[in-house]
Amino acid sequence: MIGQRVAPVQSSRGQLVPGDTALLILLAATVSTTLSCGVLMMRPPRRISGYRGDGTVSRIKNPVNPGWKVDFDPFSLARAFAGRYTLDDLPKTWWRNGYEAGLVVALTPTEEPMWPRMPTSLTSGFVGTLALRLYDRAGQMLFDSQTEVATLNWSRHIDDQPFGAVNWSPTKYSPWSYSPHRKADLRDLPPLVLQVDYRPGPDAPDRPARIRFFMGGEE
Repeated sequence: MIGQRVAPVQSSRGQLVPGDTALLILLAATVSTTLSCGVLMMRPPRRISGYRGDGTVSRIKNPVNPGWKVDFDPFSLARAFAGRYTLDDLPKTWWRNGYEAGLVVALTPTEEPMWPRMPTSLTSGFVGTLALRLYDRAGQMLFDSQTEVATLNWSRHIDDQPFGAVNWSPTKYSPWSYSPHRKADLRDLPPLVLQVDYRPGPDAPDRPARIRFFMGGEE
């Protein structure tokens, strides 16, 4: 009825709160919680200027999960390659983020529009075997795994080139990744050396590739 007053709403504390006021309070609480969660999810970029190891360090663009990457010199997939890279003074990891490594291959202008489908020259036949080993400062091996390049699982960061990682299998392959343990506020020794060993197969294409070591940046 016109002119009828809205009945008050009884709050959980026994106080009478008008219906409109209760709705505004609920809305404000929802907005505040959403904004707080958004702020907590966003992380500031890690400082990378202190890196003293091999390769070129740069940031991975991602407003929610910013990361960093170290790219090493390119080599041809058609020829055997071995490398040993030092990783002195790596940027720190985020909690629950680990270090990862893999193979980066640039797409040609004709291949780029086909993404996420990779060229068949990289996904079929016997391209080559890539082995990666990661050691800490004490010489302890943090991961040691090899795989056929044609079986790699391909993804990419924002505005970046495709990145191939081990297609993990509990019975066949182990991932090229390492997550430090944190117990009693102590961290494991950081990675120090990444060793690379590549052997081309009969179907290896003569195209450049390079090894990447990184943390964070995932969607």
